[in-house]
Amino acid sequence: QEMGGELLHDVWAARDDYVALLLDSSAEARQRFIQQHGRGAALSRPVQVLRLLEMQRHSLLAQTSCGWFFNDISGLEAIQVLRYAGRTVQLIEELSGRAVEARVLERLGEARSNIAEQGTGADVYCRRALPAAIDARSIVAQHAITGLYQYHPPRCTRYGFRLRQLERREIADGAVAVHLGRIQVELLRTGETADLTYGLIHFGSHEFHCAVRSFAGHQSFREFAARLEELVERATVTELLRAIDAHFGESYFSLADLLAEEREQVLESLFGHLHESFGQLYAQLYEMHRRSIGALIDAGFKMPEEFRMAAEYALTHQLLNEIQAQRGSIDPGHYARACEVVAEARARGYRIDKSASEEHFGRMLDEIVQRLVVERSARPFGEAVRLLELADQLELDLPLDRAQDMVYEMLVAGRAPEAEAEAEADPAQKDLLRRLRLSPTLVAARDDARDDAESPPPPDP
Repeated sequence: QEMGGELLHDVWAARDDYVALLLDSSAEARQRFIQQHGRGAALSRPVQVLRLLEMQRHSLLAQTSCGWFFNDISGLEAIQVLRYAGRTVQLIEELSGRAVEARVLERLGEARSNIAEQGTGADVYCRRALPAAIDARSIVAQHAITGLYQYHPPRCTRYGFRLRQLERREIADGAVAVHLGRIQVELLRTGETADLTYGLIHFGSHEFHCAVRSFAGHQSFREFAARLEELVERATVTELLRAIDAHFGESYFSLADLLAEEREQVLESLFGHLHESFGQLYAQLYEMHRRSIGALIDAGFKMPEEFRMAAEYALTHQLLNEIQAQRGSIDPGHYARACEVVAEARARGYRIDKSASEEHFGRMLDEIVQRLVVERSARPFGEAVRLLELADQLELDLPLDRAQDMVYEMLVAGRAPEAEAEAEADPAQKDLLRRLRLSPTLVAARDDARDDAESPPPPDP
């Protein structure tokens, strides 16, 4: 309020109207907002005004009730509000110049987790909240590292930042590659901008060293690129690192600093082929020794745990591959081999993972029910029932929630099949309700509502 009072006509009215900028953060919308609420220096300092409002927004988010009414400071909800608090602290310190984080940590230190290894709220804040913070430098590092494995257009938007790639160079020699680039960054919420350069060394596998600094001019960028080209040809890795640190500073980002979803994508690109190779080896091991191990088990020998792992992995993927190969068919004859896989697993006591197969069948069910709602014909009722019968044969436990919601809404709203198809649909409709674990009284309620609508009004007294 102290700082905002100098820049805004009414700080609380501006805070309330700020929600409009959350829906439209374009430069034009920001300008209209400043013209409406700003006064005095606000017109020349719009970024400061918007940063104050972001501080207030995160301060309110940090007080979200669901974060503080659960029983542990290390829980998911508490961690999320601590992240909001961390952003609030960052903005307070940057805008006011006052150090407040130490006081926040002192208070959080009084909140002790029920889980001993989680420590206090201060430990959770430092370990789980602060690393999730994103700023211009970290978003540039993420963009640079992930750009080695996926295409990023020259202009794109990521995590609330608009990025524009102005320079990109690769200097490689053998196993070591150095990537040098320049990116302009704009934070969409406030309009803050930064012009940054990065130097990324990839040592192979999952080893990355990415440093980021402010752009120091075209001449400095070109001279450093020329020096790196010389070093890559003749220098050791240690000398390359020293050169990067001397130019960018000793702070750097690695794979561990990426956001979780970005890190998973990079690891999948790096090691996905290993997963496939191991899978092939497991499948070969299982097929080569299936009959021999089966004979030993029948003779009373205990199954080797190593073979059990190979068998369960191989059968899990055989089941999924067989199901996916049918391309959405609901003909039971097409799933004979899939049924054999399930029967073999049952006979030998294998615990195969059916989650991916269940998700696949669940999507098929949702598509059929969606068509049922749109077409209002009898045929999709029978198709849905046959699919659920097939799922029973394959011992799949399908996710039914979406199909349940669509069928329930259809019946309650009276959008069942047209009259000429109703007689055909009725038995399958009741069977579908049973299999979806919905009450058959829904059909009776629909019929009563239809009878009431069609009956003539009572005569006037």
